[in-house]
Amino acid sequence: MQSLIDFLPASSNLSSNNAITHPRMRLMLPDQSVIEVSVEGRTIETILNSQGIDPLTTLISREDEIIPEDTIPDEEDVIRVIRISHGG
Repeated sequence: MQSLIDFLPASSNLSSNNAITHPRMRLMLPDQSVIEVSVEGRTIETILNSQGIDPLTTLISREDEIIPEDTIPDEEDVIRVIRISHGG
């Protein structure tokens, strides 16, 4: 007998071990590396802090538009972290 997995497209959120996988937001860091993080209803500020990034030293963009740190992104978003320089 075939399992449900046999009938699902390859892009389905079910893996071969029957566990549901969740989409993850992609965070593009200033060095151009990309990491994936789970949003879980968190703000950009909270996500950045969890990655050891000080939100006060960055600008955040989504689809080439600057967004505030209190934004709650979608799991499918690609968020770019832009390091800013400041001083006297």
